[in-house]
Amino acid sequence: MSTRDTRAGLAASRTDAPDPAVRLDGQVNEAALRLTRRQRQIAALVGRGASNREIGQVLQLSERSVETYVSASLRRLGLRSRTRLALWAVAHNLARPPREGGAG
Repeated sequence: MSTRDTRAGLAASRTDAPDPAVRLDGQVNEAALRLTRRQRQIAALVGRGASNREIGQVLQLSERSVETYVSASLRRLGLRSRTRLALWAVAHNLARPPREGGAG
């Protein structure tokens, strides 16, 4: 995922975007409420295949802050890897998986 693709495709995940725990139909995603709003935003971006650097650029955070949020999310959910967090985000409708071939 290029920086240009990240900024264009992931801009909706900025802090002023709707909370990923609230679905379009207005229903609350109860599983997603196990994470803080910022953790949900980051999990959604991880689920889309974004790197820590890309997430930091989109959310205006340092790469180290993103690492900390990812680690805290993993602990809170009882997961052991970033891949599991990405799968969790997709399974709980926080993110759609990236398309094959990097076509965004």
